[in-house]
This record gives sequence, C-alpha cells and structure tokens, in this order.
Amino acid sequence: SNASNGEMFALETYKGGELTADYAVTRSRNEPVMEITQIKGTSETHPTLSPNDEWANFELYETFIGSAAKSSPHTGDYARTAIGRGLTLQNSGGFNPFKFGFIGSSDTHIGAGPYIEEKFWGKFPQDGASPEARHSVPPDGAKTWAVAEADAIDVATPKGVMKPSMRRLLAASHYSASGLAGVWADENTREAIFDAIRRKET
Repeated sequence: SNASNGEMFALETYKGGELTADYAVTRSRNEPVMEITQIKGTSETHPTLSPNDEWANFELYETFIGSAAKSSPHTGDYARTAIGRGLTLQNSGGFNPFKFGFIGSSDTHIGAGPYIEEKFWGKFPQDGASPEARHSVPPDGAKTWAVAEADAIDVATPKGVMKPSMRRLLAASHYSASGLAGVWADENTREAIFDAIRRKET
C-alpha cells in the first residue's frame, strides 16, 4: 500500500463512488489481512504522518515502482491512517472497510525469504548474494546512487521515467530484507491456515 499514491485506503471507491456498508463487506471478504511490510518497504506509517514516532522511518520505499520519481506519502497509503479512517466510518456510518489483520511477506521471486538484512540475497534469482549482484552498491562506477539515478533518467520521457535497462537495477537498491507472515492456525493444513487468515489471527 505504501506505493499506492493514496489509493489503497482512500475515502472513496476507485471510480469515485461513496464507501458503503456493502463495499465494506466485500472488501473484508476479499482483504481480511494487509501486508504491512515486505521487500518494497513498510506500510505501517511514515515520518510525515507520525512525526513523534522515532521508528516511523523504518525501511521506507520512497520512489514509484519503475520510475526515478520520488513518491510523496499520502494518508491513504499507510495502515495506521487506514485504521483511524475505518474507526471514524464505523462511528459515523456503522461500517468499517479497513478492518483487517496484518502480515509481513517477502515478495521475493526466489521462493524464500531472508528475514534478516545480513542474509539478504535479493528479490530475483539473478541477484545473487554479493553486494554488486544484488545492487547494494552503485552501478558502473558511480560514487553514489544519486549519481546513478540521475544518469538513468531518460530526458526524452515525461515524469522522470527510467531507461528500461536501469529500472530493475535502481529499484533493487531500495529493497529491504522483507517480512515474515505468522498464522495462528488450529492445525497445519491449507484449510486451517486460510481459515485463520480470514479470522485475522495473524
């Protein structure tokens, strides 16, 4: 949700309609939990939204995916604000579309999660385990990532869109070691695990 440009927890539907009790029921059925952290950063809050929280700057991902353009935090991007909005809607209208449990996930494409930064091996199979392979150091001899990002922007395209050859490489430099989902299930079966997720026991 942190890269949703304010759309994930907006106070209107995607088509601009009013949030209703029916919408809340449908959303709760389809979205019993939300991913509060993953390889592309945390979605709990942001320093501009929680200025008194010393941990609000933990693992931020502050560029739009596939672009060098910096994203601005919106209240509709983060879980803390969503919970507050949901409680307000509950009090005023009797329904809450933002009533969910939380999970952390890897979002890697290698079928495994590192869980700790020291053992982070990247998002994709080709990333490998070295700082150079997983793009933890600037490419092509650049002294800083700011220099590399400036060189990557194709001035012929609008809105700071990256050259295709640099998109994945620059995005990978902002990845973190991701999260881990835990589910309190009655037994270790697919059905029991999904039942627990729907109960938000995560």
